[in-house]
Amino acid sequence: MFVGLAFLPVPRVVDGYNLVVTHTPDLPACFQFNEYFRETWINGNFPLTIWNHFRIDTPRTNNNCEGYNSRLAKRAVKSHLNIYELILLFKSENANKEAYLLQMEGGQKPRNSRRTEEDKHKLFQLGLEYVTCTRDTASYLSACSGVLSGTFRV
Repeated sequence: MFVGLAFLPVPRVVDGYNLVVTHTPDLPACFQFNEYFRETWINGNFPLTIWNHFRIDTPRTNNNCEGYNSRLAKRAVKSHLNIYELILLFKSENANKEAYLLQMEGGQKPRNSRRTEEDKHKLFQLGLEYVTCTRDTASYLSACSGVLSGTFRV
């Protein structure tokens, strides 16, 4: 349920954390994790507004950037390109992106994004249920965790 905390409204994250803590087993390792989470994510180094994704439609990770850099590195063939080779690589990348955009305008579905879009839709629906009080906090946190782990079914 800790994962679901990122999808609670910012003013309710602390209450959600306290709820999650009451559901964790009374074990030393769990206690240590609870303390770590509180000190690092609730009271510590990262403000809630940085890691909160309640009803926000932005990427949750930087995997899209990592994938792009990996693709460019594979297409570059060698590690230290001269300026001419780099310009050719960028021109080729631009042509590929333009072709992709034309395909999207023609009605083709984006590749490899089905799961992500389904997850976004599920999280949006869960957020709507939470805001309209048709789902309580514990159920909401559990359902968000299920969506992100791939075990949630509508």
